[in-house]
Formats: sequence, C-alpha cells, structure tokens
Amino acid sequence: MLSFLDVTYLEENASLPILEALCQSIQHAPQQPAGICVYAHDLPQVVKDLHNLTLAFVTVVNFPNGNASNAQLLSQIKAALKNGATEIDALIPFQEFLHDRDFEEVGHFIETCRLELPNHVKLKIILETGEINNIEDIYRLSMIACEKGADFLKTSTGKTKSGATLEATQAMMQAIHDYYKKSNKKVGIKISGGVRTPEEAQAYIDQTKSILGESWMSPSLFRIGASKLFAVLCKPSN
Repeated sequence: MLSFLDVTYLEENASLPILEALCQSIQHAPQQPAGICVYAHDLPQVVKDLHNLTLAFVTVVNFPNGNASNAQLLSQIKAALKNGATEIDALIPFQEFLHDRDFEEVGHFIETCRLELPNHVKLKIILETGEINNIEDIYRLSMIACEKGADFLKTSTGKTKSGATLEATQAMMQAIHDYYKKSNKKVGIKISGGVRTPEEAQAYIDQTKSILGESWMSPSLFRIGASKLFAVLCKPSN
C-alpha cells in the first residue's frame, strides 16, 4: 500500500522542521512511497532532501479554491517546473463550474495545463468531487479530462468538507474504463481527501481492481494522496 502513496504536506506556511522530518520518514520508510506532494515553494527543499530516491515530486496549481486567473495559472505552472515538479495536480475551476456548468471551459482549462507541461511531466486533474455532487457531471468531467490529456484523475483537494467517496470514484473509474475501450490509453486514478486508514484505502484498491482490473495496480496508474495514512503504515507493528 505504501508504494501507491503520494505523501502529502500541503500547508501554506509549512514548518521547515516538519518538512525535513517528513523527508527523513520517507527515507526510512519500510517501502518507498510513489511520491511526495507539497506546495511549489517547498519543492526545492524536498528535492534536496530526497534527491537519492526515484519517487515523484508532486505539486498543485489553481489550489485550493480553483479560481486563479489564466495569468496566475501559467505563473504557478512555470514556478512548479522551475522548482523541480515531475507531476502537477491541477484543480479545475470547480466553483465557476458549479455556477454555470460550463463543461467546455473546464476542457479549455485542462487543455491549457497540458500544453504548458513537457510530455514527461504528469498532469493529474483534481475534480473536487465532494463539491460536485451530481454523479453524471463527475462522469462527464472525467471523460473530458481523459480526452484533454490528463494522465490521472484525482478526487479532491482534501481542503473541503467532503473528500473522496466510493460513489464518486465509481463514476471516475467508469469514465477511465470507457475512455480506455475507445482509445486504448490508460488514465490513472488518484484517491485523495479523507483516506486515513488502511481499511479505507483497501476499499478503493478493491474497487479499482473490480472496475479497471489488476493492470491498474501500479503507482503509474493508481495513487492515494494522504498524510495521516503514511504515518499509520510506517508505524512499527507490535
């Protein structure tokens, strides 16, 4: 399970000692996680502390409110790349979408992100499914993200009242499945927002196997974004 984890520390005013301690925990973890996810201004520190590992260096853009202007978005992407990001988790303008349900505008946002990134940098699109309650909308947004070049679909920021749910991920995975059937391209899934225990994580692993199959059971296609879960998995068993 550790190998699927994007260890997350997303605090605007991150504590350097906490950040350094987290990097040390990753260095000494019983199994290397898939990645570490921090704000762009914290990337240089984690890249320095973890340069000897092959994990992904992940950051976020248009986060956590989803209301950055186009100029701000491009600036954030530029900073992320400069600071060493190998993966970018981009939050769709979900508040605007909830207001006008403009699917085309969401597609344009995703397209803009993809065009700004080198091919080797993975793009993970955050749908904030806890705020978008309509399952049909979640499916349609998921399909748009796949079609516009997302490498992963991600449930949520973890900053809203409701995070990941099995109902939302079912719709997202069904879109990934349907897109794969017509394009032969595999898009990954990242579960984020409220996954704190191995039992909760296992439910999503089982769901992914059921809908998408065993071939998705790789860090290149399946991730769990969490902070507390990492500590639980690293705790020595009695």
